Order: sequence, then C-alpha cells, then structure tokens
Amino acid sequence: MQGLDLVRLLRHTANEYEQLVLRNRKLDQQIADLKNQYERDMSDINRQATPLPPQLGTKASEPENLPKRMAVKERTYPDTMPVAALGGYSTRVYDALRANNVQRVGDFANLDMHDLRSTENCGPVTIEQIKSLARRVGYIIA
Repeated sequence: MQGLDLVRLLRHTANEYEQLVLRNRKLDQQIADLKNQYERDMSDINRQATPLPPQLGTKASEPENLPKRMAVKERTYPDTMPVAALGGYSTRVYDALRANNVQRVGDFANLDMHDLRSTENCGPVTIEQIKSLARRVGYIIA
C-alpha cells in the first residue's frame, strides 16, 4: 500500500513539474514578444524624434515666446513623450518632476530653478540630474 502512495505522489509531482515547464515556456515567449514590441516602439519614437534638417536660407533661432530662463537646443524627443519613459534616473528625480507638474517632455519649458529648490527632497544632486535630463531632451534650465 505504501509503494502505491509513493508512485501516485511521484506521478503527481511529475505532472506539476510538466505544467510549470509549459507555463515558463509561455512566459518566456511573452517576454520575448514584449521585448520585440518595446524595440519596435523605441525605433518608432526615435524615427519620429529625428530633427528635420534646417531649410536653405533660414536661420535656426530660439522661439521668441519662450521665457528667457529657458534656452532651446535641438530637440531629440517629442514634447508629448512621457518623462518617465526616458529612464536612467533615480526615483527621486521623477518624484521631484512630478511634484512640479512635469509629466511630459514639453513640460520642461515651465520648470525653473526656484521651483526645484523649493521642492521637498530635491537637493543639489537631484537638481543636477534634472538639469541633465532636461539637456538630454533639448531644454536648458538656467
């Protein structure tokens, strides 16, 4: 009787193991699909963000309606792109940006140093990281 219980237990364990292997294969395929979709999305974003060449006979200049504290350089990301999608920065940076209503790349135009200095948990290192992020997307915070 005891031998039959052991055989039944081994069969049950083998079936569970096989189900886990099948589940893991499905998850691996889903991960690969997500990675491919991410790469396609990023290539679409990069293709859309490619700056246009300057027109012949025109001079690239700063728009006059921007505040003087912001200088604009060549943009590499669309203004509607979420800042959180950029990646590579600490949670503290994104929290400070969220506290200053900077959700999209174009929102950097409304950000100034006074607002950053008065933000909670936003010290000199965080401010430098925010300035670096702003430069990366085409804005310069003075």
